[in-house]
Amino acid sequence: MSKVPDKILKRTYLVFLMFVFFAITVVGRVIYIQFFQYKKWEERARKTTRYLKKIPATRGSIIANNDEILAITLPFYRVAIDPTTINAHDYPVLDDTLKKLCKLLEKNFHSVDSIYTASYFYKKIKKARAINDHHIYLFSPKHKFTIRQVKLLKTFPILRNSPFKGGLIVEKINNKRFHPFGNLARITLGIFKEDTIPVNGIEYSFNRYLRGKDGYMVVQKVANTEIPISDFEYSNAKDGYDVKTTLDVNIQDIAHQAVKKAVEETNAKFGVAIVMEVSTGKIKALVNYPEVYNKAVAGRSEPGSTFKIATVLAMLEEGFIDLKDSIETFEGAYRYYDKWMYDVGKYKKITLQKAFEISSNIGISLPVFRYFEKKPEKFIERLDKMGILEPSYCQLIGEPKPYIITPDNRKMWNKVTLPWLAIGYNVKLTPLQLLTFVNGIANNGKLISPLLVESVQENGKKIKTFKPKVIREKMASEKSIEKIKFLMENVVKNGTAKNIYDPNLPIAGKTGTVKVLKNGKYSNKYRASFVGYFPADNPKYSCIVVIYEPEGEKVYGGQVAAPVLKEIAQYLYSMDMRFAKPKPAPKSKIIKLPITSPVYQQNAENVYNELNISTPTQALTDYVWTFQDGKIIRYKPYEIEPGQMPDLTGMNLRDAIALAEDLKLKVIIKKYGHKVYKQSIPPGSFIRKGKKLYLYLK
Repeated sequence: MSKVPDKILKRTYLVFLMFVFFAITVVGRVIYIQFFQYKKWEERARKTTRYLKKIPATRGSIIANNDEILAITLPFYRVAIDPTTINAHDYPVLDDTLKKLCKLLEKNFHSVDSIYTASYFYKKIKKARAINDHHIYLFSPKHKFTIRQVKLLKTFPILRNSPFKGGLIVEKINNKRFHPFGNLARITLGIFKEDTIPVNGIEYSFNRYLRGKDGYMVVQKVANTEIPISDFEYSNAKDGYDVKTTLDVNIQDIAHQAVKKAVEETNAKFGVAIVMEVSTGKIKALVNYPEVYNKAVAGRSEPGSTFKIATVLAMLEEGFIDLKDSIETFEGAYRYYDKWMYDVGKYKKITLQKAFEISSNIGISLPVFRYFEKKPEKFIERLDKMGILEPSYCQLIGEPKPYIITPDNRKMWNKVTLPWLAIGYNVKLTPLQLLTFVNGIANNGKLISPLLVESVQENGKKIKTFKPKVIREKMASEKSIEKIKFLMENVVKNGTAKNIYDPNLPIAGKTGTVKVLKNGKYSNKYRASFVGYFPADNPKYSCIVVIYEPEGEKVYGGQVAAPVLKEIAQYLYSMDMRFAKPKPAPKSKIIKLPITSPVYQQNAENVYNELNISTPTQALTDYVWTFQDGKIIRYKPYEIEPGQMPDLTGMNLRDAIALAEDLKLKVIIKKYGHKVYKQSIPPGSFIRKGKKLYLYLK
């Protein structure tokens, strides 16, 4: 083989070295870009990228049983424009059109801030066009626009065109939940983590209905600006449904004030009250004071003497004792093996009826002990058959199951467990679970679950309804139910709650006072309770009141909790027409159609369409007066002068809040209701941004 010439070999090495150098250069460049210029090229790519941007749905409202708003989210937007999209070829005289736009902006928004003049807007737009700025806020970015204001802007010259010709950029922003009634039923309604994630209450339990469905909009990133490719109105965001509760704002307020007063007067730690309709299970009030934790639904504890209702009902069902049978109570002290049980009073031989009326621990526990000592599981089975050991099946997520020590639990069950169980120890229930059981007694033995949310709605139309669950069709025999109801009436007439007896306001119930368990030992702190129903002879409402750790001389259920229930009952007696004899309705041939004070026209239109009421004419204003014209409804324009306070009296709360927000006023709600009857700023007055507006409701 011939030897390769040195000249050719040198050339080969040179070419090889050139390739190596080129490869090293390429690899080096890749490494440099990847590790040293990564952010630069990522930013450049992002600036010219089109992508989907999430559009948050507007959360549905939570409303009371009479449509008063308990929680509402009002959608707000930021507004910007891209002046570079405004092409002179699209307008015969662009400068004149631009000046017309600026004058309209001044007319409608000068009251928000004095700097918003036509000259201000004109100079800002001209400057942005000159420097080719793709995104400017005509107003401060802190200025939040309502959907009504956005729709108004879209009627203005230039802005009424598509984003590619008019340049209007609408950015939806998230907002905090608004509660017109402040802290009323706050923990039952629910709270949020970071203003977006519901963690409890109705907000959490019905989140799948309330949250809606977020939409998406195609945006293009130009410089530091997101320019929508499509209009915000055409995104596929679907607002959440409204959730209608059974709560009555007036009853809730009365119960709240009554519990608050009792807690403050006794220096107690906490207070609970629940009011329920007997036949329907509808919860009309659910109070936790203070509103920091829902003890009414999730606070499981030993019920004490209120549990004697279930104990006596179980004995009556077993049939080994009756109301007139006598029981020796040993002058208020009796020893079960190595543990003493005491009564408040010193009695000897008394009847079962008397033992229940005065809440004798020995008088109730001794017959249970003697009959069930050899077969304690039978007592547990009887309690279970009556439904007292069932959950209430409340609609709120997080309700714990009732807890009871059973003979199977060898670590906890001992010789004295049974007698203490009979008087409400060794068992734990929530206030709502105990009330549900007592409500079943008032309902003639039909045990039903409580109802807190009755429907899910869209624009006032029901899309889903809820009914109470029948837990037990018959808790006990009719005879036993009548006897326990008789005993509960006598507790108020002759027993531990006789301090609230009123022949004109018949209440049936049972008091309870239990020592609080702390660090595994019973302390000298008490939990006072009263559970019952009214009117005693024809029950309409059931109610439970629990006051946690009252201090001072008054610590018993009859002293602390029973007066609270009576106060609630007195209010309902005065307000509920079902307690009065019905009067014949006056005869009338005139059909009256529903009319309203100033209202957002589209809302009125939705209602009248649903009721099949004709509205042949439309007004040119967003807000209107409505009036009846024969068999139809007509609209009359409701004019709002820029910079002046409109008359909000007679408006419903939602429309009044929305209109006040349009005017950048700080709304403060006074009193409860759903109609505005008085406002702090007189109609026609000059208004400025951020001024406080007090709305008085009824």
